[in-house]
Amino acid sequence: MLEFRKSTFIILGGIALCIISFSLFMTLNFTVIQSYNDESNFKKTTCTVREVETQQMNNKEDWYKCPWKCTINHTPDGLKTFCELSEFPCLRIVVDVSTKNGLKSAILHESPEKYNKYPDCSTYYCDMDSVVNEKDVNRFRRQYGNIGDTYSCYFNADLLDSDYYYDDGQEHALLRLTYSTASYVNSLIWPSLCALAGIAVIIYGIYYRYNSRKSPY
Repeated sequence: MLEFRKSTFIILGGIALCIISFSLFMTLNFTVIQSYNDESNFKKTTCTVREVETQQMNNKEDWYKCPWKCTINHTPDGLKTFCELSEFPCLRIVVDVSTKNGLKSAILHESPEKYNKYPDCSTYYCDMDSVVNEKDVNRFRRQYGNIGDTYSCYFNADLLDSDYYYDDGQEHALLRLTYSTASYVNSLIWPSLCALAGIAVIIYGIYYRYNSRKSPY
């Protein structure tokens, strides 16, 4: 009876490892893996700053609104989200991107997340205090908005490397991607190793139970 309980605990431990592995994979699939696949067509290259557009930074009436704090409240019509708004100046840094077909112009963005939220701006910061946002945007401009500066960036190779691409200056380049190749590989390896360990433990538990039944003692 004792040996049967031991084997049961071993098998349950293996099943738990498999469940953990599946949970890890599902979580990483919706975060790292999907983001990496969405950005897999972006290729590393060099960008050279060609132009810095600051017109919308000078007039505060042209600043962009952004939600710095959101809460979910109960209303007679059900749950509704209410957001407190701040604002930030929109900076546009235009760069020349090195591609196999020569230099192509694009708007530089700090990250995919910031590009997806505000594609017209190179970056954004959304603190409660708009003065802090302005300081952060100006800091980014001083670091990456000097005409003639060259640094590493990423571009959409499916578009800018195409022989049929028309350069209208409305494409986008990224300073960095959301996840690196190492993050993507780790997100596949660790759930797989956890699943293999779980399967190995289950097999061992079954083997242990089988041998305990055969043993006369």
